[in-house]
Amino acid sequence: MGPVLSENSHAPVVAMEWSVRVKKIREFVNSTVYSALTGEYCDIRSVASHLRAADVVSPSDFEKIGHNQSLRGANDYFHQLLDRDPSVGKLRDFSTALKKDTYRDCHQKLAEDIDVFLQVLDMYKILLVGKTGSGKTSFANLLCNFAQAQSILDNPKKVANLEQFHQFIDMDLERKDAGPKESKNFGARMYNTQLINGRHIGIIDTPGFGDIRGFEQDKKNAKEIIRAIENEEYIKCICLVINGRQARMSVSLQYVLSEITSILPKEALNNVILVFTNTSDPLELNFDPNCLEKFFDRSFNYSRDIFVLENPYCRLEKAKAAQQKKLLPEYKIAKSVLKGFKETCEVLKELCEALKHFDQIHTASFLKLYHKKQEIEENVFRSLTAYDNQQNVEKEIAEVKEKIKAAAATKSLNANFKVTRRVLMWITIKTDRHNIICVAKDCHSNCQLACYLEKSDDKVILKAAACFGGKEYCQVCGHSYTYHYNNERRFQKLLSEEEFVDNQMEEEFRKAKTQEEIQQAFLMKLEIRREELKREKQRLAEKLSRDITEFENMSIIRSYVQLLQHQLIVIKQHLKATVGSKTEPLMKIKEELELKLKIVQGQI
Repeated sequence: MGPVLSENSHAPVVAMEWSVRVKKIREFVNSTVYSALTGEYCDIRSVASHLRAADVVSPSDFEKIGHNQSLRGANDYFHQLLDRDPSVGKLRDFSTALKKDTYRDCHQKLAEDIDVFLQVLDMYKILLVGKTGSGKTSFANLLCNFAQAQSILDNPKKVANLEQFHQFIDMDLERKDAGPKESKNFGARMYNTQLINGRHIGIIDTPGFGDIRGFEQDKKNAKEIIRAIENEEYIKCICLVINGRQARMSVSLQYVLSEITSILPKEALNNVILVFTNTSDPLELNFDPNCLEKFFDRSFNYSRDIFVLENPYCRLEKAKAAQQKKLLPEYKIAKSVLKGFKETCEVLKELCEALKHFDQIHTASFLKLYHKKQEIEENVFRSLTAYDNQQNVEKEIAEVKEKIKAAAATKSLNANFKVTRRVLMWITIKTDRHNIICVAKDCHSNCQLACYLEKSDDKVILKAAACFGGKEYCQVCGHSYTYHYNNERRFQKLLSEEEFVDNQMEEEFRKAKTQEEIQQAFLMKLEIRREELKREKQRLAEKLSRDITEFENMSIIRSYVQLLQHQLIVIKQHLKATVGSKTEPLMKIKEELELKLKIVQGQI
């Protein structure tokens, strides 16, 4: 099949998406053109002659077509020719040549299809961006119905037929359950409509930023926008839609603007226009456009960049309901609709006129900027990981040092498990003559040296010794004769050194020493790991600095730090309005953003 074309020249249709222009031209040639040429009433020879005249086919190719015996064979060969090197120029020349065959309707129809296809191919692409709830989708619907609105102004009698106004964005594509602060759009989509002057415009409607579902949703929305842009070759302008009734630059709008400008390349700076909705006249505009200068680093003026309108499309549903229920006379409904569209159409004409003066922006610059932003976010994430890892290693090092300290203390406490003491002890020494000594416990008394009694094992004889004096108890030590001996030994005091070991203390000492050695080895490994992480952090910091510099040179936003700061401000604002358990996830996001800021600013 060829491109999707509307039966009604003013009815909006979802535009085709293509990645490469040549690819889509080839698809068109291989479908619509080829299908027309295989029609029953198509004269292959005649079409080939037009192609020859337009220098689309060479003389030799022309002869091959002419000499082909079968119609199908000629069509197949012709199809191969067009498939070789299709281009806009060749198709345009082909269309011009076909129009000369006024007597062949199929040729005229094919020429018309080619012309419409080329118009769609070269149409203006407008990227709609803005805060959630700013009125982007309603504005897209208004652009779609521009031709219908102009036609009823030219012929007011047509206003009675309100059904001629189409719902540009299919409501099935929107999130019906979305709240007032949630983007109603599932993703970015490109739509094609035709203005009254025949110029096709493609409107890329995007999900709004500042979605109540948080930063992650806004990241997904940014990805959706880039995905839609990626399918196009050029963008004509970026249309920033702002609620004109908003009197000041709110925190949330600052955040939204920083997010939007972070995905817009510098090449798009002069292609940005402002559309203020919900305001019928510039003098009624509450919002000061001058406050946008700090985000775009340029001023905006009403003659070229600023368009103010009260969107009458929002009034249509009420008008349709009033018409069906006959709540108002027809002339009042018509008057209300005409009044709303009259002023708005003038604004839209000015807008379309302004588009003519914009240069096309190649989408490659959008993609390059987005990928660079992705690199930065990935690098920041890696830096956060490296920071967390270093913090964990520092914590482990502190814990290991405490363990080493404790092991050293235990080891010191039990270091004296082995001690040497000077001990006074009694020993017996041999003598030339026998003596009477006492062996009672702890006595060690030499009661009578050089005893005159005969040596005998009979202890009763000892009573006759001088130290006993015939009595039973020794007069020297006081112990009974039964504890005494008569032999060639005597007691003598001896002072000696003796080693004592506390087994429990020794065990505690050896355990502490082993633990200390293990922890010292572990500490060494941790310190090596810490140095590696420091080098990794340094490498990431240097790359991050280079990437941010490149990003800031490519992007409309002035600084990447500003982007994070606005995110942090929004989170702090949400925290003030949040209570209970819902604050926990917000606190985590806040802490992470604060860390990101420190990393980007080189503070950690």
